[in-house]
Amino acid sequence: HMAFGVTVENMKMRFWFTCRAIMLMSEPINFITESEHLIYFFCSLSFANEHELRWDPTIQSVCARGEIQY
Repeated sequence: HMAFGVTVENMKMRFWFTCRAIMLMSEPINFITESEHLIYFFCSLSFANEHELRWDPTIQSVCARGEIQY
């Protein structure tokens, strides 16, 4: 259980990472003048394999009482 995130306020942007153990937040950057960070972030997510994204292939959906659960 983990998540990556991006928040934007005006021209400042922060990257976020959270999991069960920790929550990390970057220093704010100006995504107009420092766009290489934004490009690197999205390229990293786009080209990462399932293992690098921490995808758990053992999680299966099941139907319990007519509802899908994981």
